[in-house]
Amino acid sequence: MVQMVEIPKKLLKRLAETERVFRAFSDELEDFLLAKDPAFLRKMRAARKAHRLGKTRSLQDFLAA
Repeated sequence: MVQMVEIPKKLLKRLAETERVFRAFSDELEDFLLAKDPAFLRKMRAARKAHRLGKTRSLQDFLAA
């Protein structure tokens, strides 16, 4: 037996907006925490340097390994 519950459109819109705001907050919090993580920053700097020096490989090569 299928049961249904009617939810007002206004409430669903508020739920969708709340989810959008929470996702944006979550992304910003993650960025903030990573920006304070010394190990992550070292890895990012090393990756940026390798990229500038051309020490990268294609995605196809990476996936094949």
